[in-house]
Amino acid sequence: MLNTSDILETIRMIQDECLDIRTITMGISLLDCCAEDMNTVCDRVYEKITRKAEKLVATGQQIETEYGIPIINKRISITPAAMLVSATRGGDPVLLARTLQRAAETTGVNFIGGFSALVHKGFSAGPGVVRAAIEKYPDATIDELANIIKRTAFKITRMGQLVGTRASKMLGVPFGIVDLSLAPTPAVGDSVAHILEGMGLSICGMHGTTAALALLNDAVKKGGVMASSSVGGLSGAFIPVSEDAGMIDAANSGVLSIEKLEAMTAVCSVGLDMIVIPGDTPASTISAIIADEAAIGMVNSKTTAVRVIPAIGKKEGEELDFGGLFGVGPVMPVRRESAEKFIARGGRIPAPMQSLKN
Repeated sequence: MLNTSDILETIRMIQDECLDIRTITMGISLLDCCAEDMNTVCDRVYEKITRKAEKLVATGQQIETEYGIPIINKRISITPAAMLVSATRGGDPVLLARTLQRAAETTGVNFIGGFSALVHKGFSAGPGVVRAAIEKYPDATIDELANIIKRTAFKITRMGQLVGTRASKMLGVPFGIVDLSLAPTPAVGDSVAHILEGMGLSICGMHGTTAALALLNDAVKKGGVMASSSVGGLSGAFIPVSEDAGMIDAANSGVLSIEKLEAMTAVCSVGLDMIVIPGDTPASTISAIIADEAAIGMVNSKTTAVRVIPAIGKKEGEELDFGGLFGVGPVMPVRRESAEKFIARGGRIPAPMQSLKN
């Protein structure tokens, strides 16, 4: 049961600390839409998505009004489109992409993509909530800091659980998971980098950043797990450079490098994300960046990915403005030394030895 102080604290977190539900997400399996003819596939996909998600946006808006908490995005997660295309006889993937776009416009959702087996509520908290909690205790020890973050994660996960359960009931679908992720935006006060700086770093990317991020990610997961039996997804801190005001500043200053970001991905939930690189970066260098990140994922048995954007016609020190939540990406330097001979060898790196860790 929530008491009066809990309710008042939640209201304050919404008003002053950017607490919100970043997204409620409906997962729809499209495997039963497979057919040899792409036109048939597209007809089935459009019909199923618009039927299943017909009330998703309206449900989110109703919950916003009912609980007074912002729900920023309403999304649909589907079976990977490549699986549907591969089942056809030479089907045009562009036709399917256009169908998905039309379905998104019809249902009014912000995004269709990805994959989820069940309807679920994906929850992301504004990093400002965690930063505000940390700044109240400037003299806390590191272990005390971890407990502060855990308690904060617990509170915001409870809100996510409430919204997710309510949405599932209203839509008449199974509730899947709460994905407790600290997802930044370019807005002031909504930065994961600023959380790390609130812990005592003068700027994100300096020595100690990886340790601080490891502490943050672990504490968020522990607090979330205690608040819900349905925590899943990545549930941790995201570090997309162009989408985080603090990361942008750190990259522009030259302190935050791609190499440091790579080290940070070893201890957080994602890989190299929304990093702009010079447009003339050789393909072999990009391949080497991907290989490095894949190695981190394989050896650590964790999710990693690479989303680097070669900015055609732009050089180190310039900016690429994506607009909206994608923000402004500073063009970050890459090593000019070559990895071409290594990449050109071909073949594959053998799977790492995992059994000796048992």
